[in-house]
Amino acid sequence: MYMLRNTSKFIFLSIFLSFSSCHFIANYQIIGVWKATEIFENDKILKDKTLENIVLQFNDEGNYTYQGTLNYKEAGKFKVKSNSLFLSNQSEDEKELHIEALNSKKLVLLMKDAGRVRKMVFSKTFN
Repeated sequence: MYMLRNTSKFIFLSIFLSFSSCHFIANYQIIGVWKATEIFENDKILKDKTLENIVLQFNDEGNYTYQGTLNYKEAGKFKVKSNSLFLSNQSEDEKELHIEALNSKKLVLLMKDAGRVRKMVFSKTFN
């Protein structure tokens, strides 16, 4: 009985630590400067010569900045939970973006915009 209880505690602790470490890795990996390399809308690639103007930057203090096309800029706070990226700034409600992929070199975000599904692929340029 004692062995079973300790085994259960060990399994629970292992699961908890693995979830915690995955969350930490995602937060750590997203820190840096990301430039857009591809944009898809409803699974069709958008040809856009201004992709290099789209930049997302995350710092280790929980702040982000976004620079898009047509001189659009935004800044605020971010957090990563599971496969979601939450962005909040003073002018809007919190936005939730789905993280389809995240590693040390690539970030893929999914979002809905005016009823269309948009996928943005970013490449890391700086830590």
